[in-house]
Amino acid sequence: MSPSLSSISIFKRSFRRDGSKPADMVVLSARIITCDVDNPRAEAPAVDGERIVYVGDNRGAKDFIGPDTRVINAKRKTLVPGFIDNHCHVLWIGGLLGLMTRELFDCNNLDEVKTVVLDHARNNPDLPFVMGVGWRYDYIPGGLPDKELLDTFLRQ
Repeated sequence: MSPSLSSISIFKRSFRRDGSKPADMVVLSARIITCDVDNPRAEAPAVDGERIVYVGDNRGAKDFIGPDTRVINAKRKTLVPGFIDNHCHVLWIGGLLGLMTRELFDCNNLDEVKTVVLDHARNNPDLPFVMGVGWRYDYIPGGLPDKELLDTFLRQ
């Protein structure tokens, strides 16, 4: 038997599914994206302490419900492992922060943004591109910077 199959077997045996060890929380009727190639979807997790002890169907999860278990009906909402931030800029977290100029938070007008962006580009000639974060909507025409706006920086 392969190591991964044996570890799955050990995992399944280590948690009783007869209600004798209820979980702290069970979520029912969810759409779970598991990130497991062999079992990409599920509908119910059970959590005991800080450990997920079950991921599968509603029927199996009900074995983990006891009198003190918090039961949540997800009403077919999606659960995704690992995302804990409700407003997450994936590119920042994914390692592109080093490409960004961070000083835009301190800019008070478009001329200051232009200076910071152009200085950052000049001081970092090896970067493939320059990213900015922290502008304010009130001094950017239309609220969001675009290619045309950045092109005007180079023409002035």
